[in-house]
Amino acid sequence: MMLAVAGCESTPKTPEPIGAASLTLDQEAKRTTAQAKLGYELTLSLPAIPGEYDWVIMSADTRFVKQLSEISPSLETSRTNIRFLLLRKGRTVIRFLALPADRGSAADPVTSHEVVLTIE
Repeated sequence: MMLAVAGCESTPKTPEPIGAASLTLDQEAKRTTAQAKLGYELTLSLPAIPGEYDWVIMSADTRFVKQLSEISPSLETSRTNIRFLLLRKGRTVIRFLALPADRGSAADPVTSHEVVLTIE
């Protein structure tokens, strides 16, 4: 009986991307609408913000996207990048806020950006 239970604890493996796409978010816009293909790895390039602020994810529906990386600075630009795997067809929204790097007290965002993504 114990052997049968031990095999049920495995973690599902993340599928490998079948392609790659990238999207650079406009500095002036607060919302971006885009389309991408199911199974692709999508890299979002977030607008540059002052050094005392950090981008954070406020919402991302894990039924549609799987976060593959942390938000990290680009080596080529002053922007920051994050990667997602597109898991399911449909429409989803990923929301980002730029908050003070030192969030010890109640922090108000300096800006925000919303990505409305249709996965085909």
